[in-house]
Amino acid sequence: MPTTILDLIDLRSFSSVWYWILLGVIWSRVLTYPMGIPVDMLRAARAEDPAARERLAALTEIMVSRHLAHLNGLGPILVGFWAFALTGLILLSVVYRVEFAQAILVLALPLALAAWITARGARHMAQAQMTVDDLPRALSVLRWKLHALALLAVFFSAIWGMFYNLSAVML
Repeated sequence: MPTTILDLIDLRSFSSVWYWILLGVIWSRVLTYPMGIPVDMLRAARAEDPAARERLAALTEIMVSRHLAHLNGLGPILVGFWAFALTGLILLSVVYRVEFAQAILVLALPLALAAWITARGARHMAQAQMTVDDLPRALSVLRWKLHALALLAVFFSAIWGMFYNLSAVML
């Protein structure tokens, strides 16, 4: 019979299949819609379809202006929130060795980096005044940067999860 709410809710993360499913779903979502633009639109635009390029240009303009509006309006607040949240997670993970905090940190820190990469990409696209022909390449570069980050993040999560589970068995 559980005595506390924490006994009822299992906070083991690295040994839970749900954590790994969540990790895969989140990174799949980030990689399928870089900057909110579906990858199939990018593929169609790269296939030299003029109508697809126009649709990609219109959607990219909308998404870049949305990202810049968020950055210009809420940028400092978002940076402060992320700094506070990540600092708290780092303290809980390193000092107190809370497994749930470690699992969230290994997920949130690369997502914060992905948001930063996306924001830089949006600023670059806005400042460069890219033409319709330049957009597929710029979005592909952004997508490959996110792919590299996702690969490193999932690899590190797997290594850290195995290390944590093996060290818990040894205790």
